[in-house]
Amino acid sequence: FTEDVINLAEKVNIILWDQNKLKQKALEVKRYSEPHITTLPFENISITEIDNMTDTEFKYYTAELFKRKGYHIKEIINSHNKGIDLIVEKNSLTFGIKTVKEDIINTDPIKEIITSSLNYHLDNSIVITNKSIAKDAIILANACKVILWDREYLNEQIKKEEDIKI
Repeated sequence: FTEDVINLAEKVNIILWDQNKLKQKALEVKRYSEPHITTLPFENISITEIDNMTDTEFKYYTAELFKRKGYHIKEIINSHNKGIDLIVEKNSLTFGIKTVKEDIINTDPIKEIITSSLNYHLDNSIVITNKSIAKDAIILANACKVILWDREYLNEQIKKEEDIKI
């Protein structure tokens, strides 16, 4: 910044961030602590335990599930922006994941993850639920290439030891 810009910013109480400050803030946002989601060992968690988890526990459980299947957890988003909960990466592809614990998933979570994935410039989007998915949500997801995990598929992935095939 030039000296004139700095002086003007000080007079009108504007905080200026240069490129280094922006990089520092970006790193702070991406940091997260390792999830401690439950007292149960990860291997003993079943779909029934997932049903009893809070939304936050379900999000962290999903992060751990992807981590154990070889994905790098790039970010766990802790805001309530209704968009993406997790960003994971594998083989240079980034995936936005939205975890949803509602009775029947309608089109709203699909629309939210589509918008957020575009904002984050992600390669793929996944909506994961421990419940079922309405037909109109399935149609929209298929049209927009959003991957869906319903209760049955989630349960299969919990039981598998190998990599998630997407």
